[in-house]
Amino acid sequence: MVIFSHPVPSYTIHELIVPRKRKKDIAELLQDEVCWNELNKVIERHVINKELLLLWNYGTRQDVKQVHFYVYQNSDFQLIENQ
Repeated sequence: MVIFSHPVPSYTIHELIVPRKRKKDIAELLQDEVCWNELNKVIERHVINKELLLLWNYGTRQDVKQVHFYVYQNSDFQLIENQ
């Protein structure tokens, strides 16, 4: 997995997580045990217990046809959602 800051951030924390191996969607990622374990390690290290959200698009909402994840600061996302 590669984690990096979004080039045009919308939130205080706006990171992207992308698998090194191309996976078209979450279902394909789940079939690759090595990739799935790597994602879990990234989540444990960078997301859990840090008041961050991990989200992803899929289906028609996914412009980029490779699974990728967004990491946001929980408080920023809630502020936008409540406006």
